[in-house]
Amino acid sequence: HVTMLAQRSSSALALSASRQAARRNLSSQPKMHKVKDHWQNLKSKRPIDQDDLHLTFHPPYNKGTVLLVIGGAVAIGYGSTAYSFVHQQYKQGYWK
Repeated sequence: HVTMLAQRSSSALALSASRQAARRNLSSQPKMHKVKDHWQNLKSKRPIDQDDLHLTFHPPYNKGTVLLVIGGAVAIGYGSTAYSFVHQQYKQGYWK
């Protein structure tokens, strides 16, 4: 009976010690983000190009090209789904 109590207290001490070891040691001061100090220097080195904002899509759009791209995407999507359906029907023997 005494050894059981001693065993419990030693395991409780070991658990407490492992919890203390697992805790992260925090510094006394919070970490500072230093980019604010260097922002003006970094900003002065950037190339200045006010005329072109480098957008992904530049208007005006060609209506025919837009219609072709969107129509092609829809056709490929529906076509691949329809082909998959037909292929499975033949493969599984429902259609012959």
